[in-house]
Order: sequence, then structure tokens, then C-alpha cells
Amino acid sequence: MDGKEESLSQQFGEIYLVMASAGQVRANHYHLRTSEWFTLVMGRAVLRMEDPQTGEQKEMLLDAAVPQTVFVPAGIGHAFKNPEDSGSDMMLIAYADRQYEPTDTIALKVL
Repeated sequence: MDGKEESLSQQFGEIYLVMASAGQVRANHYHLRTSEWFTLVMGRAVLRMEDPQTGEQKEMLLDAAVPQTVFVPAGIGHAFKNPEDSGSDMMLIAYADRQYEPTDTIALKVL
């Protein structure tokens, strides 16, 4: 992240790390009000995003060897899967423009 990310909020929420073992899925939810930015810093991951209103999906393969920051706006479901054949853990750093609120997180089976 360099501060020039797409739609970067002027409001600060939180920064956190997410880890997953081979075959493990993390997230599988969307937020009503929170937008997030994700950068994979270790391993590989499949990111699937879904618009719960239209069912439209987008899938990306992320690799820490070629880092990129992905913007996920509020209202878009997202899930990260560490591929079964990865042979190693994956880790990503996440930035949210709001502090965590349980009522803002809606479970959604994306992956």
C-alpha cells in the first residue's frame, strides 16, 4: 500500500493480518458499510468476490511474489482460499476504513 489506493478513505478503521493453511478459506462475508483493501504478503490465494444483489462473481489469483492491493467496496462479498496444493501458509494484510462491528458483517458463501 502506498496511500494512493483506489477509493482510499480519509477515515481510519483498522489494520489486521489474516492467515490460512493450505485448503483453508477465510472471510466468506460482506460488509454493509465497511470497505477493505487487501495485499497478499505470503503465499498464494484465490480471491472470489460476489455481488449479493446480482450474483455477479469475479475471481483473482493472488501471489505474494507479485504483490498487488485489491479494493473490496462495502456490499461486495469476498473470500480468500489458500489453494490445497500451495504447500505453505498464506498471509494477507487488510485495511478497513471502519472499526469492526459485528452487525456490519453478513455471512455469505462466496467460496
